[in-house]
Amino acid sequence: DYWRYTPYGLRTLFTEAGFRIERLEARGGFFAFLGQAVTRFIIDAFHVYEYPLWNFLWFIPLKLWGVCMMKFDVFWDSHASKKHALGWLCIVRKPI
Repeated sequence: DYWRYTPYGLRTLFTEAGFRIERLEARGGFFAFLGQAVTRFIIDAFHVYEYPLWNFLWFIPLKLWGVCMMKFDVFWDSHASKKHALGWLCIVRKPI
């Protein structure tokens, strides 16, 4: 996994390249990450996409799991949760 940067790494890369950071924020917190990780594990472990019946049987539970984790992320909005984000939104500007 070569392209999963931390906010510190993004800040360093952009500032050293001469960009000014306008906005840097977490996209999804710990529970969104946990929801995604568990979902991917189940899909890979049970080969969900390879078998139409598995795909049909797992669709609703995985969808509910993901929605619950995203909702829990909203309620548990903390610094600790944001440290384990799914990804980062980074808006930068190159000074002229």
